[in-house]
Amino acid sequence: MFYYTYVLQSKKDQKFYTGYTKNLKLRFEQHQKGVIESTKDRRPLKLIYYEACLNQSDATHREKYLKRYYGKMFLKNRLKSYLTGRAKQPGTIALISLLIITAVTLAIGLSLNLLGIDEMRMGFRESKSSETYHVAESCLEEALMRFKRDANYSGGTLQIGNGSCNINIVVNGSQRTITVTGTVDQLIRKIQTVINVLNDGTTFGNETVDWQEIP
Repeated sequence: MFYYTYVLQSKKDQKFYTGYTKNLKLRFEQHQKGVIESTKDRRPLKLIYYEACLNQSDATHREKYLKRYYGKMFLKNRLKSYLTGRAKQPGTIALISLLIITAVTLAIGLSLNLLGIDEMRMGFRESKSSETYHVAESCLEEALMRFKRDANYSGGTLQIGNGSCNINIVVNGSQRTITVTGTVDQLIRKIQTVINVLNDGTTFGNETVDWQEIP
């Protein structure tokens, strides 16, 4: 059984609603029918993002995170193309999540008898590459949360799902350059961001944090 953390967007006020459920399809129907008190006056609603976890506490933890400041920043980066109107196709929602990555990997395995060896390997590698990026991105989220609690946080190594990541922080005056290296089955992907530390040295500003992939 999966436990889902999901994000809806109101077509009425364009604002987000974040929730958690065991049955995503039923819960969305309830939202659309006005059964859910918190969203009945904000209909119609659009499902724009969801994540699936095998553990209930993991899903509720993600729900709380996505409702907070850094969770909202994560959504803005994750859904950047959708929110800015780039690469938008009618009737299509880009739902990027570990569930889809896992499903693609499973489909590749089940279709082995239909695919050529080269094609199968290419698809599997692309799936693992996406999973590696997800690990790096999740690691960067964790680093930002730790940095908010402790401006002297110096990085380290974390285990994320089936992969691991290394967090490296370079100090340059009031700026901190955070570089995260995600690794899954010998595949490596790196992302980097730069943040500014306030004068009190304990927290950093409320500007939106953007990150980019580096070689």
